[in-house]
Amino acid sequence: MRSEVVEPQGRFKITAPVDVGNTILPCLTAHFLEKYPKVELDILLTDRRVDFLDEQVDLAIRAGRLKDSSLIAKKAGEVVFKMYASPQYLKGHGMPRSIKDISQHMCIHFTSLAKEGWQLKKEKRSLTVPLPKKIVVNNIQLAQNLAIEGAGLAFLPSFLSASAVKSGTLKPILEQWTSTVAPLHFLYPAQKYVSPVVRAFIELSSEVLKKQFPFIGPKIGGV
Repeated sequence: MRSEVVEPQGRFKITAPVDVGNTILPCLTAHFLEKYPKVELDILLTDRRVDFLDEQVDLAIRAGRLKDSSLIAKKAGEVVFKMYASPQYLKGHGMPRSIKDISQHMCIHFTSLAKEGWQLKKEKRSLTVPLPKKIVVNNIQLAQNLAIEGAGLAFLPSFLSASAVKSGTLKPILEQWTSTVAPLHFLYPAQKYVSPVVRAFIELSSEVLKKQFPFIGPKIGGV
């Protein structure tokens, strides 16, 4: 006898980092609510660690290496940081032609990255670029906006900057030099049965990520 398929419905609370929430999440939630209109969505954007039980969170989206946890993790893709600058900044200050040139430029530094500078790799080479001239910010969207306005070079996640590159407001710098690849995960509490809402959101979002955000990476996980 076939088990009855339960339609996802009811309250569903998601948490995500601010940068992910402002870029990826709108597209994912729009597709999800179009297909499952009986779900009541509650979104919490924060860069702090969230207590699932205390804050009644059903699912989290997290970028970067995961610490030991009792949570179940499903890989959603991979994220990489690259260097960008606006055309007007490059016109006034010149295009960096080598890694050594970076330290001569004003750099917009996101505080969650290494304090010593930008950690870059190219094939088997890796190095840390010191930033003697920098603007320090604690919000990745602000870092991108400063770069677009011509304040300096920025080290940004490619998924955040893809639309700006397409529109011509940002240009990639030394494209072969990137950060190490960081995974993007869906996280939810360990439980005997995965709720229909959590399962449906991960499955649908995985498909949307493949189609709408291919620059996140091809390694998409499921439940």
